[in-house]
Formats: sequence, structure tokens, C-alpha cells
Amino acid sequence: MERDAHTAERQLETLRKQLDSESIKRKELEQVALAQKKELAVNRDHLAKYDGELNRVLDDLKAREWELKQLESRQDKTIVEHVHVLEKAKKVTDQQLKEAQEELQKNAVYIRSLEAREPKMDQTELRLRLVQLQDERQQHQKDLADRDFLIDQTRKKYQGS
Repeated sequence: MERDAHTAERQLETLRKQLDSESIKRKELEQVALAQKKELAVNRDHLAKYDGELNRVLDDLKAREWELKQLESRQDKTIVEHVHVLEKAKKVTDQQLKEAQEELQKNAVYIRSLEAREPKMDQTELRLRLVQLQDERQQHQKDLADRDFLIDQTRKKYQGS
């Protein structure tokens, strides 16, 4: 009996040590669980913050895409308007060219008629008038070439943009 009491006492002591050990482990695990809960709460806060920032960035991106579409639409309209202006300018200059060519033809006919009517007219005067008309013709052709070059450059600029 004494032996049984001694054995029971040892078992009781062993069980107390196990209980103390398990209690310590439980407290440590509770502390780890508490730390993990705190870390989880912090991570959730960070996630909410990043989610909000992501939504703001996405909204900003959508706004910029819309603005870009608006600018592209205006650019297309501007190009079309410039093309129309250039076409009108070309029509006007073509009309001016036609009128200038008609004027040159009239002047050439006039010169020929003067030459035919008055052969006695001073050759120097005729040559001066001829030089003047040729200078006018050259200037007019230069103006037309400059105009065509400008129209071509402007068209390339707006079609290439």
C-alpha cells in the first residue's frame, strides 16, 4: 500500500509537471494566436488602404482615357476643318491662276494685235512690255509654286499627325 501510495504520488507529480508544461505551452500558443490576430488586423488595414488607392488610380485612369478620347475626337475634327480650309484656299488660288492665265492670254493677243497694227512702233517699247509681261508671268508661276508647296506641306502635316 505504501508502494501504491508512493507510485500514486509519483504519477501525481508527473501529471502536475505535464499540466504545468501544457499550461505554459497553451499560454505561449495563446500569445502566438494573439500576435497573429493583431498582424491579421494590421494586414487587413493595409489591404483596405491599398484597395482604396487602387480604386482611386483606376478612376484616374478611366478619367484620363476619356480625356484622351475627347482630345483625339477634337484632333480629328481639327484635321477635317484644316483640310476643308485648304481645299477652299486651293479653289481660290486655282481661280486666281485661271484669271491670271486669261489675263496673260489677253495681253499676248493685245501685244500681237499691236505688233500687227503698228509695225512702226518702237521695238524698244515692245521689248520692254514683253519683258514686263514675262516678269509678271514668272512671278505668278512662282507664287503658284509657293502656294502648292505650302498646301502640300500643310496637308502632310495634318495627315501625318
